[in-house]
Amino acid sequence: MASDTADSTYNAFLAAFPLPAAQQQFTAEIVRRSSGAHDTFTKRQNHNERFILYLFETEALHPFLHDEFLHELTDINTAVDYSDVINKYRKYRRNGGKKTLEERKEECRIKLLRDHIAHTLNTPGLQPRGQTVNFDALENNVDVFVNYLTTCRRNGVDVMKPKTYSGLRSSFTYLFRRYRRTTSRQFDIELSECMEGIKRYTTELACKGRIEEDKCEDKCDNCHANGKIKLRCTFHHKRNRRNDCTCLCLSAKLAKEQAQLNQQWKDLKLSQVQLEQDRDALELRQAEFNDRLDLLDQQWKELKMNQVQLQQDRKMLELWQAEFDKRLDNVDLDFENISLPSIKGLDNI
Repeated sequence: MASDTADSTYNAFLAAFPLPAAQQQFTAEIVRRSSGAHDTFTKRQNHNERFILYLFETEALHPFLHDEFLHELTDINTAVDYSDVINKYRKYRRNGGKKTLEERKEECRIKLLRDHIAHTLNTPGLQPRGQTVNFDALENNVDVFVNYLTTCRRNGVDVMKPKTYSGLRSSFTYLFRRYRRTTSRQFDIELSECMEGIKRYTTELACKGRIEEDKCEDKCDNCHANGKIKLRCTFHHKRNRRNDCTCLCLSAKLAKEQAQLNQQWKDLKLSQVQLEQDRDALELRQAEFNDRLDLLDQQWKELKMNQVQLQQDRKMLELWQAEFDKRLDNVDLDFENISLPSIKGLDNI
């Protein structure tokens, strides 16, 4: 792959200059720029820019930057002119842009910082224009670069393939070589151990179908043919075996369905807990209702008994009333039968 890129670079060079002119342009600068494939240089440059930007964006890691270079980046960061971004934002939105104004400002700030970093690093293959990082501090603390690797994720979430992290490590060591720095044996050992751990961890994730999305090299049905995007395991693709690709696609699909089922199961469990709580509350209310119903039944029975007693008392009063009326009639008759002479005699007295 590197040889093909180098050939294409050489062909482009010959196309730009006729053969006699190309022979005249055969200089030390051209030789240094041609010491590696252009794509490799560009990739390493991009990785180093991101790493240096990471050191600057993390305030606790400022000691790992060269003092003068840190001041330059700070001046650029505090004096960003957003007027062009603000003036063009309406046109950007009319053209279908979906980012907010703050996101566009952040992109502008990052671009200015990366442009200065790239200018200081100079064209790959040539000597840098100035110092950027504190190499002594980096050699004494490998975890700084390892922590940076753990933040490198696809879309900010998914862990990437092992070879991607290996490429980041190569770019990091290339940064030392650009400044003619030789790393210590202790540093190389620690970095190799950390890279082995990253490789093992990411490979395990890859074999479980949880690695980044990539284009499939095979044309199985589950990959939707012609290399559509799918979850890919590089370990299974080493020999480009169709069955492994199919199995991986199926396992990835099953894993996704299983995740959905697990979420549904959790939702059902939460619903079940809520239903049980509601059922307990209803049982309590039903118990209270039953107690009140029993009390009302008892009061109703007492009322019925009182009604029966009142009816009996009414009948008794009616009998007493009839007896009283009968006796009253007898008294009236006795009073009428009293003799008048005797009454007159009483008058004479």
